[in-house]
Amino acid sequence: MGVHRARIVETVDPQGRGRVQIALPSTDALLWAPTVVPFAAFTAAVTEIGADVWVAFEADDPDRPVVLGLVEPPPRTPARARDREALGDAWDRGHAAGSADAAADGDTTNPYR
Repeated sequence: MGVHRARIVETVDPQGRGRVQIALPSTDALLWAPTVVPFAAFTAAVTEIGADVWVAFEADDPDRPVVLGLVEPPPRTPARARDREALGDAWDRGHAAGSADAAADGDTTNPYR
């Protein structure tokens, strides 16, 4: 089935499972799907009504959609800038990615700034 573009049309899951309702342009179906989000601070951006997202189907089952992420990031607003700044502050307090050598040498750059 591949990866499909969809749009979020509802964010309040009637079952309280944290899913979002999506509309696929190729069909008239509305589907409820969980989201895959690598950083909790980005959850709000991924789950906004009207956001364009990438969707895949678990085991190619059309009844098991999963939202993989945003098609493109939304414009930055003051609230989003604060979220990103908080991530940068956490990174600066010692969270690092990359090789152990780079982190030890202080070569790791902060991707959130």
